[in-house]
Amino acid sequence: MDLIEQIKINLDSIKTINGVENVVLTQRDGNPIASSGVWLSKNEIFHVSAATSAIYNVGISLHGTWLKYMVVEGPKAKILIAPLHDDAGRLHSNNNLNMEWAEYFIALTTLANVNLGSVFIKTQNTLNNINDLILKSKQSFKPPLREFNEKQVEYILNKFSSKKDKDEMVTVSPIELNLGFETFKKCEDILWSFNKSIPDLIYSSVSFKGGYIINSIQPRTGFNLTPDSETAMSFSLYDTASRYAWLLKKMNTSSIFLDCNHYLHFIMGFDTGIFSSFVYRNEQKVGYIRLLLPKYLGLIQKVLEDGMHSSATYQAENKKILSPLMIR
Repeated sequence: MDLIEQIKINLDSIKTINGVENVVLTQRDGNPIASSGVWLSKNEIFHVSAATSAIYNVGISLHGTWLKYMVVEGPKAKILIAPLHDDAGRLHSNNNLNMEWAEYFIALTTLANVNLGSVFIKTQNTLNNINDLILKSKQSFKPPLREFNEKQVEYILNKFSSKKDKDEMVTVSPIELNLGFETFKKCEDILWSFNKSIPDLIYSSVSFKGGYIINSIQPRTGFNLTPDSETAMSFSLYDTASRYAWLLKKMNTSSIFLDCNHYLHFIMGFDTGIFSSFVYRNEQKVGYIRLLLPKYLGLIQKVLEDGMHSSATYQAENKKILSPLMIR
């Protein structure tokens, strides 16, 4: 029995878990390896693998080897993305056992009402089996790269309508949001109120689409987070996950949960942006935090909507622009 057949048998065993619709094994570079469950067309196979690879790579850019798994949720389904590791929790590559990132990961799609924590526990042994099979085989799944000499490159380019390269100066203007200080302060007050409800809150932020930060708090020391960078990466993760969810299930992403070694990361989306929070694991109950998040997200949305409405009304009545909250 060849390696792919052995992997397929393990994937089929995951598919038998109640509520699991599809499971795909993918290489970090987006190269699809094997799947079990819902049939996908040729284009869908590559699109799904490329999209999950993008989500996974943004996740490890945010959290590195601390990332254990992430869950993308929407109204129709839950999607679990987890790197392969051994029983000791070490991330492995088929080329280097000490490699910083895992080379392979599983993307598992379930029904919306499934308890993914239970599914993840049930799949641990199977994921370890798949990882061991790949490690022992020392096989690479990467397709061979094709090399071209200069003559072949010129021949290919002549078949395209190509233009000559030229240096272009690109400038990016800052974005101005007409939100008064009162809106900014109310948003900050909500974040500090959230901190009182979650004693082990590390960091929390609110940002508009594109990752433009509105406000953030960092009540715990000893955890180095740069607000602008974190917000941009968290939004990138949410945006990429949203595209994937639409591609796979024609649904919008409502939230993302990332389980890391000693902390948890929650991302919730709303019409104009995201609400992102890091929480130390300690004695925190994930279910309790997930119940609180929608309440505070609703408060934040209301403040931003009121602030934008007041700004628009003031401008219309006075025919002038307020001093904006500048976001760079």
